[in-house]
Amino acid sequence: MRIRAAALGSAFAIGDSRQAWIAFFIQGDLVLKANNLVAVSLATDELPESDRVARWREHFCQVAYAVEIAPESGTSFRACVSSITIPGLQLLHGNMSPAVLTRTAVHLEDGITDLAFFINRSGSASVHARGRDVTLLHGDAVLMSSAEVTTLKRLTPGSSTSLRLSRSILASLVPNLEDTLMTRIPEHDYAIRMLDGYLSRLQGGALMGTPELRQVVVSHVYDLVAIALGAVRDGEESAKIRGTRAARLERAKAFIVENINRMDLSVAVVASHLGVGARYLQRLFEEDSSTFCKFVLEKRLARAHRMLSEPVFSPRAVSTIAYDVGFGDLSYFHRSFRKLYGTTPLGVRHAARESSLEQA
Repeated sequence: MRIRAAALGSAFAIGDSRQAWIAFFIQGDLVLKANNLVAVSLATDELPESDRVARWREHFCQVAYAVEIAPESGTSFRACVSSITIPGLQLLHGNMSPAVLTRTAVHLEDGITDLAFFINRSGSASVHARGRDVTLLHGDAVLMSSAEVTTLKRLTPGSSTSLRLSRSILASLVPNLEDTLMTRIPEHDYAIRMLDGYLSRLQGGALMGTPELRQVVVSHVYDLVAIALGAVRDGEESAKIRGTRAARLERAKAFIVENINRMDLSVAVVASHLGVGARYLQRLFEEDSSTFCKFVLEKRLARAHRMLSEPVFSPRAVSTIAYDVGFGDLSYFHRSFRKLYGTTPLGVRHAARESSLEQA
């Protein structure tokens, strides 16, 4: 077996001794702190069958969190997993033969409270938590909590993409976040399809070569997940009533998130992309108790707030950040920022810097 790890384009291989394995993760942690990106992968095919389960369990425990795994009786266990970790986000791609993964009450003692957004890319799977059972077919997704006892069954051989997300960051974007846990998000959901396509382009870290690009990736991923969960929060009853109108609003929001830095982003631009009239699009936002301008403004301010809070952007002037997220008028940016957050952009930056010094 060879375990591959890469950091910012450099790559090195480590043998299969336990000392080397532990050394890798110590070194990997140092790489993460220095360069803000670590990529690791593991495939079981080169391992003796008797070692596969134990090695996969150990690997997953090290790169993600502790779980127990039990392959389907009478089958040969096969799995491949690759992970990319950057500040605020972990992306895991993998495939696996039929097996049961369980995060037990004992595992919860590690204190990890992050959320897992699981997209079933092929085959079928089921998840049990909170007294609920959710069946996932091709393309379906579900949000789970690592702070709760959870069982995931890979019913057939298949592949998946999983996002490990900060609970606090996502909660700031999705009202009543807890209500969206353990609810199936169907494959035909536009935000899920856009998110899955975006994540596919991120495999291998090709779009994350600099700290600035990594922060953009984190913002895009969280915003797309928030839109998908927002559709869940609205509930099936509302979706049935609004039908196509709800789907178009969701597509509009996803397009806005993807193009939020464009200063020419307007009702006309988004309406043209959707193939609808500008007034029709405005009414969709009004039915959602919002307006087009309000939604765009909130997304731009939220992205600016995150950039001001990240040390990697500390050398960048506040005015540059404002332009980067799509503002063309600095006075309007400062007024809107203070109105929403009750402080100035510099106030947010100073608070984040002091918090970082305290943690150090």
